[in-house]
Amino acid sequence: MSFFSSIGYQMNKIKIIIFCLFILFTNNFLFAKEKNIIDSLKTELKNAPDSEKIKIYNKLAKEHLWYSPIKSQTYANFALILANETNNKQGKAEALNNIGETNYFLNEYNEALKYYLSSLSLFQELNDTKKVSDLLNNIGLTYTELADYDKALEHLEEALKIEKELNSEKSIAQT
Repeated sequence: MSFFSSIGYQMNKIKIIIFCLFILFTNNFLFAKEKNIIDSLKTELKNAPDSEKIKIYNKLAKEHLWYSPIKSQTYANFALILANETNNKQGKAEALNNIGETNYFLNEYNEALKYYLSSLSLFQELNDTKKVSDLLNNIGLTYTELADYDKALEHLEEALKIEKELNSEKSIAQT
């Protein structure tokens, strides 16, 4: 091995180590930020009225989805129970969607679909066009995982049509 190739090899090792350290510190920073958000939400929860508790439980479900899906599902279930007790359709629809997302994340696609469809029905009743579109997209992706490509395409096209009507360029690109 020549002197210059040895230096190049050493430089590559240093670059890899620096990159790994960067990723490690970035992840720790992001985790700390998420932990602060979660701690803040838990503090708000203590004195919140029921309508706010539902929103907070749903936010906690979203915050936990990627690194603790079981906790996410627990918080979404708390939101669902409270939303049912107080007849809060918006909170119930959000909770059902969160439970669907958790099931999707856990590869429980049939369960995810069940919750997504229930959530979709409520958001349609509430005339929340953006949430309807989001759910149609989620349902389409779920049907893709279930290898039901005709239903997947049907739902994804419907979501795309709504996003075009809403003139949401970012969502159009994601659909």
